[in-house]
Amino acid sequence: MALPVIQKTWTISSGNRITWVSTANSVNTYLFGMKNFLKANGYTIKGSSNGTTGAMDGVDRWTTVADASTRGAGSGNAQSWVVLTDGNPVDILLANQGGVGGNTAVGGMSAGGLFVAAGTPTFQPTATDQFIPTTSITVANTTLDMIWNGWVDSTKKLCRFNMASNGAWNGRTWGVELVDSAISGSTNIFSPAVWIFSTSSNAIPNGTSCGNARVLSGHLNNNCNTTALCFFTHEWYGLNSQAFTTIQPPLQGGAGYLMWQLGIAMQANGDGLGHIGNFNGKLGRLFDWWAARSDAPYGSTYGSQTFIAIDGVYGAFTAGGAWPWNSTTPVMT
Repeated sequence: MALPVIQKTWTISSGNRITWVSTANSVNTYLFGMKNFLKANGYTIKGSSNGTTGAMDGVDRWTTVADASTRGAGSGNAQSWVVLTDGNPVDILLANQGGVGGNTAVGGMSAGGLFVAAGTPTFQPTATDQFIPTTSITVANTTLDMIWNGWVDSTKKLCRFNMASNGAWNGRTWGVELVDSAISGSTNIFSPAVWIFSTSSNAIPNGTSCGNARVLSGHLNNNCNTTALCFFTHEWYGLNSQAFTTIQPPLQGGAGYLMWQLGIAMQANGDGLGHIGNFNGKLGRLFDWWAARSDAPYGSTYGSQTFIAIDGVYGAFTAGGAWPWNSTTPVMT
Protein backbone atom coordinates (compact mmCIF):
# COMPACT_ATOMS: atom_id res chain seq x y z
CA MET A 1 0.00 0.00 0.00
CA ALA A 2 1.08 3.61 -0.54
CA LEU A 3 3.03 5.36 2.16
CA PRO A 4 1.53 8.56 3.61
CA VAL A 5 2.36 12.00 2.26
CA ILE A 6 4.77 14.00 4.44
CA GLN A 7 3.13 17.32 5.25
CA LYS A 8 6.01 19.40 6.59
CA THR A 9 9.48 20.22 5.28
CA TRP A 10 11.91 18.83 7.84
CA THR A 11 15.54 19.44 8.70
CA ILE A 12 16.76 16.28 10.41
CA SER A 13 20.03 16.14 12.32
CA SER A 14 20.74 12.43 12.71
CA GLY A 15 23.40 10.25 14.27
CA ASN A 16 24.73 12.78 16.78
CA ARG A 17 27.01 10.64 18.93
CA ILE A 18 27.71 11.33 22.60
CA THR A 19 30.76 9.27 23.48
CA TRP A 20 30.38 7.76 26.93
CA VAL A 21 32.24 9.56 29.70
CA SER A 22 29.62 9.80 32.43
CA THR A 23 25.87 10.21 32.77
CA ALA A 24 26.39 13.87 33.68
CA ASN A 25 28.44 14.46 30.54
CA SER A 26 25.76 12.80 28.41
CA VAL A 27 23.04 15.08 29.85
CA ASN A 28 25.23 18.18 29.43
CA THR A 29 26.19 17.31 25.87
CA TYR A 30 22.61 16.48 24.86
CA LEU A 31 21.28 19.80 26.21
CA PHE A 32 24.03 21.74 24.46
CA GLY A 33 23.47 19.87 21.20
CA MET A 34 19.72 20.47 21.21
CA LYS A 35 20.20 24.19 21.86
CA ASN A 36 22.67 24.48 19.00
CA PHE A 37 20.39 22.57 16.63
CA LEU A 38 17.34 24.72 17.41
CA LYS A 39 19.30 27.96 17.25
CA ALA A 40 20.88 26.99 13.92
CA ASN A 41 17.42 26.40 12.48
CA GLY A 42 15.84 29.70 13.39
CA TYR A 43 14.78 29.39 17.01
CA THR A 44 15.76 32.60 18.80
CA ILE A 45 17.50 32.84 22.16
CA LYS A 46 15.31 34.66 24.69
CA GLY A 47 17.74 34.28 27.60
CA SER A 48 20.18 31.92 29.26
CA SER A 49 22.24 31.04 32.30
CA ASN A 50 25.57 29.25 32.56
CA GLY A 51 25.00 28.73 36.28
CA THR A 52 27.07 31.79 37.19
CA THR A 53 25.41 34.55 35.15
CA GLY A 54 21.86 34.54 33.85
CA ALA A 55 19.36 36.96 32.31
CA MET A 56 16.39 37.01 29.95
CA ASP A 57 18.24 39.37 27.64
CA GLY A 58 18.56 37.52 24.33
CA VAL A 59 22.13 36.42 25.05
CA ASP A 60 23.30 32.86 24.46
CA ARG A 61 25.66 32.01 27.33
CA TRP A 62 25.98 28.38 26.25
CA THR A 63 29.09 28.69 24.08
CA THR A 64 30.61 25.35 25.17
CA VAL A 65 29.30 22.17 26.82
CA ALA A 66 30.77 23.43 30.10
CA ASP A 67 28.30 26.35 30.03
CA ALA A 68 25.40 23.88 29.95
CA SER A 69 26.84 21.78 32.79
CA THR A 70 25.79 23.54 36.02
CA ARG A 71 23.21 21.19 37.51
CA GLY A 72 20.61 22.35 40.01
CA ALA A 73 18.74 19.91 42.24
CA GLY A 74 15.51 21.89 41.85
CA SER A 75 14.05 25.03 40.32
CA GLY A 76 15.40 27.13 43.19
CA ASN A 77 19.03 26.24 42.64
CA ALA A 78 21.65 27.74 40.35
CA GLN A 79 21.64 25.86 37.06
CA SER A 80 22.38 26.11 33.38
CA TRP A 81 19.22 27.04 31.47
CA VAL A 82 18.26 28.46 28.11
CA VAL A 83 14.92 29.70 26.75
CA LEU A 84 14.33 29.66 22.99
CA THR A 85 11.32 31.06 21.14
CA ASP A 86 9.91 29.21 18.15
CA GLY A 87 7.77 30.43 15.25
CA ASN A 88 4.41 29.91 16.97
CA PRO A 89 5.68 31.90 19.05
CA VAL A 90 6.11 29.62 22.08
CA ASP A 91 8.93 29.66 24.63
CA ILE A 92 10.85 26.40 25.12
CA LEU A 93 12.92 25.87 28.27
CA LEU A 94 15.94 23.59 28.53
CA ALA A 95 17.34 23.34 32.05
CA ASN A 96 20.04 21.17 33.60
CA GLN A 97 17.98 20.24 36.63
CA GLY A 98 17.66 17.07 38.71
CA GLY A 99 19.41 14.87 41.20
CA VAL A 100 23.18 14.68 41.26
CA GLY A 101 24.43 12.25 38.62
CA GLY A 102 20.89 11.64 37.32
CA ASN A 103 19.99 10.98 33.70
CA THR A 104 17.14 13.50 33.41
CA ALA A 105 16.82 17.17 32.60
CA VAL A 106 13.96 19.65 32.30
CA GLY A 107 12.14 20.58 29.13
CA GLY A 108 9.24 23.00 29.46
CA MET A 109 7.08 25.38 27.49
CA SER A 110 5.16 28.61 27.84
CA ALA A 111 2.46 28.72 25.17
CA GLY A 112 2.13 32.48 25.62
CA GLY A 113 5.88 33.10 25.42
CA LEU A 114 5.85 34.38 29.00
CA PHE A 115 9.06 33.02 30.55
CA VAL A 116 10.84 35.61 32.70
CA ALA A 117 14.00 35.34 34.76
CA ALA A 118 13.61 34.34 38.39
CA GLY A 119 14.49 36.80 41.16
CA THR A 120 17.83 35.03 41.25
CA PRO A 121 18.42 34.80 37.51
CA THR A 122 20.54 31.66 37.62
CA PHE A 123 17.50 29.79 39.02
CA GLN A 124 14.95 28.24 36.66
CA PRO A 125 12.87 30.86 34.81
CA THR A 126 9.11 30.92 35.38
CA ALA A 127 5.98 31.74 33.38
CA THR A 128 2.39 32.16 34.49
CA ASP A 129 1.29 29.63 31.86
CA GLN A 130 4.27 27.30 32.09
CA PHE A 131 4.14 23.57 31.83
CA ILE A 132 7.25 21.75 32.97
CA PRO A 133 6.67 17.99 33.02
CA THR A 134 8.93 15.88 35.21
CA THR A 135 11.65 13.85 33.48
CA SER A 136 10.61 15.21 30.08
CA ILE A 137 14.21 14.86 28.88
CA THR A 138 16.13 11.68 29.62
CA VAL A 139 19.26 10.04 28.34
CA ALA A 140 19.91 6.32 28.39
CA ASN A 141 20.96 5.10 31.81
CA THR A 142 23.90 3.11 30.50
CA THR A 143 27.66 3.27 30.18
CA LEU A 144 27.52 3.10 26.37
CA ASP A 145 27.61 5.78 23.68
CA MET A 146 24.35 7.58 22.95
CA ILE A 147 23.10 8.82 19.59
CA TRP A 148 20.49 11.55 19.38
CA ASN A 149 18.41 12.81 16.48
CA GLY A 150 16.60 16.12 16.08
CA TRP A 151 13.81 17.32 13.78
CA VAL A 152 12.78 20.93 13.01
CA ASP A 153 10.28 21.98 10.36
CA SER A 154 10.85 24.87 7.95
CA THR A 155 8.37 27.16 9.75
CA LYS A 156 10.17 26.69 13.10
CA LYS A 157 6.89 25.58 14.68
CA LEU A 158 7.67 21.91 15.31
CA CYS A 159 10.66 20.27 16.96
CA ARG A 160 11.19 16.72 18.19
CA PHE A 161 14.04 14.64 19.56
CA ASN A 162 14.87 11.02 20.32
CA MET A 163 17.88 8.98 21.37
CA ALA A 164 19.32 5.54 20.69
CA SER A 165 21.84 3.42 22.59
CA ASN A 166 22.94 -0.20 22.42
CA GLY A 167 20.78 -0.88 19.36
CA ALA A 168 17.50 0.39 20.81
CA TRP A 169 15.61 3.60 21.42
CA ASN A 170 16.34 4.82 24.92
CA GLY A 171 15.35 7.79 27.03
CA ARG A 172 12.16 9.64 26.12
CA THR A 173 10.88 10.91 22.80
CA TRP A 174 10.03 14.56 23.36
CA GLY A 175 9.36 17.90 21.68
CA VAL A 176 7.16 20.99 21.37
CA GLU A 177 4.98 21.16 18.29
CA LEU A 178 2.13 22.83 16.46
CA VAL A 179 -1.09 20.80 16.21
CA ASP A 180 -3.79 20.94 13.51
CA SER A 181 -6.49 22.07 15.94
CA ALA A 182 -9.91 20.40 16.12
CA ILE A 183 -11.20 22.79 18.81
CA SER A 184 -14.55 24.43 18.05
CA GLY A 185 -17.10 26.46 19.96
CA SER A 186 -16.91 30.19 20.57
CA THR A 187 -15.94 29.78 24.23
CA ASN A 188 -13.11 27.28 23.67
CA ILE A 189 -9.65 28.60 22.82
CA PHE A 190 -6.58 26.59 21.82
CA SER A 191 -4.20 29.27 20.64
CA PRO A 192 -1.45 28.80 19.81
CA ALA A 193 -2.38 25.19 19.08
CA VAL A 194 0.81 23.69 20.53
CA TRP A 195 1.58 20.78 22.81
CA ILE A 196 4.65 19.50 24.66
CA PHE A 197 5.13 15.74 24.52
CA SER A 198 7.32 13.25 26.29
CA THR A 199 6.50 9.63 25.55
CA SER A 200 7.73 6.22 26.57
CA SER A 201 6.99 2.75 25.23
CA ASN A 202 3.52 1.36 24.53
CA ALA A 203 1.54 4.58 25.19
CA ILE A 204 -1.56 3.53 23.20
CA PRO A 205 -2.07 -0.04 24.50
CA ASN A 206 -1.32 1.07 28.07
CA GLY A 207 -3.60 4.09 27.83
CA THR A 208 -0.88 6.35 29.19
CA SER A 209 -0.66 10.07 28.56
CA CYS A 210 1.81 11.35 26.00
CA GLY A 211 1.94 15.10 26.62
CA ASN A 212 0.19 18.30 27.63
CA ALA A 213 -1.53 21.25 26.00
CA ARG A 214 -3.04 24.46 27.39
CA VAL A 215 -6.70 25.13 26.58
CA LEU A 216 -9.14 27.80 27.71
CA SER A 217 -12.61 26.32 28.13
CA GLY A 218 -15.71 28.45 28.59
CA HIS A 219 -17.87 25.40 29.36
CA LEU A 220 -20.40 26.26 32.06
CA ASN A 221 -19.15 29.87 31.81
CA ASN A 222 -16.18 29.19 34.05
CA ASN A 223 -13.53 30.29 31.54
CA CYS A 224 -10.74 28.32 33.19
CA ASN A 225 -7.42 27.24 31.75
CA THR A 226 -5.92 23.81 32.01
CA THR A 227 -2.69 22.19 31.02
CA ALA A 228 -4.23 18.76 31.05
CA LEU A 229 -2.91 15.40 29.95
CA CYS A 230 -3.12 14.45 26.29
CA PHE A 231 -3.65 10.96 24.88
CA PHE A 232 -3.04 9.61 21.38
CA THR A 233 -6.00 9.03 19.05
CA HIS A 234 -6.22 7.16 15.74
CA GLU A 235 -8.46 4.76 13.83
CA TRP A 236 -9.63 1.89 16.02
CA TYR A 237 -10.56 -1.57 14.81
CA GLY A 238 -13.04 -3.71 16.73
CA LEU A 239 -11.91 -4.21 20.30
CA ASN A 240 -8.21 -3.98 19.55
CA SER A 241 -6.27 -0.89 18.52
CA GLN A 242 -3.46 -3.20 17.36
CA ALA A 243 -5.61 -5.49 15.20
CA PHE A 244 -3.73 -4.86 11.96
CA THR A 245 -0.39 -3.63 13.25
CA THR A 246 1.62 -6.81 12.71
CA ILE A 247 0.34 -7.93 9.30
CA GLN A 248 0.43 -6.79 5.69
CA PRO A 249 -3.36 -6.77 5.14
CA PRO A 250 -4.64 -8.70 2.07
CA LEU A 251 -7.28 -6.02 1.41
CA GLN A 252 -4.47 -3.50 0.98
CA GLY A 253 -2.68 -5.77 -1.47
CA GLY A 254 -0.55 -7.57 1.13
CA ALA A 255 2.33 -5.31 0.14
CA GLY A 256 3.01 -3.25 3.24
CA TYR A 257 2.05 -2.38 6.79
CA LEU A 258 -0.69 0.12 7.60
CA MET A 259 0.21 3.55 8.96
CA TRP A 260 -2.40 5.61 10.81
CA GLN A 261 -2.10 9.34 11.34
CA LEU A 262 -2.13 10.19 15.03
CA GLY A 263 -4.07 12.87 16.82
CA ILE A 264 -4.39 13.88 20.45
CA ALA A 265 -7.35 14.19 22.78
CA MET A 266 -7.76 15.57 26.28
CA GLN A 267 -9.66 14.19 29.25
CA ALA A 268 -10.00 16.36 32.33
CA ASN A 269 -12.66 17.96 34.50
CA GLY A 270 -11.37 21.14 36.09
CA ASP A 271 -8.03 22.83 35.96
CA GLY A 272 -6.67 21.55 39.27
CA LEU A 273 -7.31 24.94 40.88
CA GLY A 274 -10.85 24.31 42.06
CA HIS A 275 -12.55 25.61 38.90
CA ILE A 276 -15.08 23.31 37.29
CA GLY A 277 -14.63 23.03 33.56
CA ASN A 278 -14.98 20.32 30.95
CA PHE A 279 -11.88 19.65 28.90
CA ASN A 280 -12.96 16.36 27.36
CA GLY A 281 -12.60 16.05 23.60
CA LYS A 282 -10.36 15.91 20.59
CA LEU A 283 -7.58 18.50 20.47
CA GLY A 284 -6.35 17.96 16.96
CA ARG A 285 -4.32 16.06 14.41
CA LEU A 286 -0.55 15.68 14.72
CA PHE A 287 1.65 16.53 11.78
CA ASP A 288 3.79 13.75 10.31
CA TRP A 289 3.34 11.33 13.18
CA TRP A 290 1.86 7.89 12.62
CA ALA A 291 1.09 4.66 14.41
CA ALA A 292 2.53 1.82 12.36
CA ARG A 293 3.80 -1.74 12.60
CA SER A 294 3.78 -2.52 16.32
CA ASP A 295 6.50 -5.18 16.08
CA ALA A 296 8.93 -3.14 13.99
CA PRO A 297 12.52 -3.82 15.07
CA TYR A 298 14.51 -0.89 16.38
CA GLY A 299 16.11 1.07 13.57
CA SER A 300 13.54 -0.01 10.98
CA THR A 301 12.66 2.30 8.09
CA TYR A 302 9.82 2.46 5.56
CA GLY A 303 10.06 3.18 1.85
CA SER A 304 13.45 4.37 0.68
CA GLN A 305 14.40 5.25 4.24
CA THR A 306 11.88 8.10 4.08
CA PHE A 307 10.19 7.10 7.36
CA ILE A 308 11.70 5.72 10.54
CA ALA A 309 10.09 3.49 13.17
CA ILE A 310 10.21 5.36 16.49
CA ASP A 311 9.36 4.51 20.08
CA GLY A 312 6.58 5.91 22.23
CA VAL A 313 3.41 4.71 20.48
CA TYR A 314 3.15 0.89 20.26
CA GLY A 315 5.47 -1.82 21.40
CA ALA A 316 7.15 -2.39 24.75
CA PHE A 317 10.35 -3.65 23.12
CA THR A 318 9.81 -2.55 19.54
CA ALA A 319 9.22 0.70 17.64
CA GLY A 320 5.55 1.10 16.70
CA GLY A 321 5.39 4.75 15.66
CA ALA A 322 6.74 6.48 12.56
CA TRP A 323 8.25 9.87 11.71
CA PRO A 324 9.78 11.24 8.50
CA TRP A 325 13.42 10.31 7.95
CA ASN A 326 16.32 11.61 5.88
CA SER A 327 17.13 8.61 3.65
CA THR A 328 20.15 7.57 5.70
CA THR A 329 20.82 4.36 7.58
CA PRO A 330 19.83 4.96 11.24
CA VAL A 331 22.68 4.78 13.75
CA MET A 332 21.47 2.84 16.77
CA THR A 333 24.68 1.88 18.58
